[in-house]
Amino acid sequence: MRPDHKAPPPLPRWVKILVIVAIALIVLALILRVTLMPYLESLFGGHTGLDGQAPFVGLLIHGGPFV
Repeated sequence: MRPDHKAPPPLPRWVKILVIVAIALIVLALILRVTLMPYLESLFGGHTGLDGQAPFVGLLIHGGPFV
C-alpha cells in the first residue's frame, strides 16, 4: 500500500505579507536606481553638467525653478 500523501499546509498570512513587502521594496529600489541615483552620482561625483553648480531642488521636484 502507498502512504497517504497530504498536501502541504498553506503559507501563513505573515509570510505572504512579508513576500509582498519584499517585492515592493525591490521594485522601489529599482525605480530609485534608474531615476534618482544617476542624479546623485553626478551631484556628488563632481560632474554636474551645470558649470559646477548643482540644480535646484525645485528643478527636480516641480520641473522648473521656484517662483
